[in-house]
Amino acid sequence: MSAQRLAAAATLIALLAGCGTTPILTPISSSGSPTPGVTATPGPSAEIEIDITGGPHAGSYRAVAQPGCDSKPAQNRFTVTYADDLAPGGFVALHLVLRDAALALQDESDDFLAEISVGGAGAGISYAIDPVSGGGSGSALLETSPFDATLSLSAVAPDGAQVELIVICDFS
Repeated sequence: MSAQRLAAAATLIALLAGCGTTPILTPISSSGSPTPGVTATPGPSAEIEIDITGGPHAGSYRAVAQPGCDSKPAQNRFTVTYADDLAPGGFVALHLVLRDAALALQDESDDFLAEISVGGAGAGISYAIDPVSGGGSGSALLETSPFDATLSLSAVAPDGAQVELIVICDFS
């Protein structure tokens, strides 16, 4: 591993070491305010924005998971998890695993798995995008600062739907 990649991995480890592993979710309504009756706990939040082009559930979706970001530095992984079967906007789940976080800090990486469910529980569609295994195509880029991490993903699902995803993890 190059010195530059080792430095990037060390930065990722330092920035994400405080991320929790058990997500407690705070879905937001279409107005952007917290959903009544849902209580958040402190921890690194994940603000998630998805734009889907093509297919019956094309549109823009937004949610917040508290905490939603997790890093496994020893495995070189960065994970975002969100689930809410009763989400008012129909965006019910995201499980994103960036399998080579060190590479994604330096350059775009296609080594990820993104499982996205929209359209409501049981009534919508689920996309499984895994370019390395031949399930669609795409790339992810991870940018970090002392206060946050931004994961940008651009992909084409196996059915041809285009997915643009941005996740901002707030460490402050």
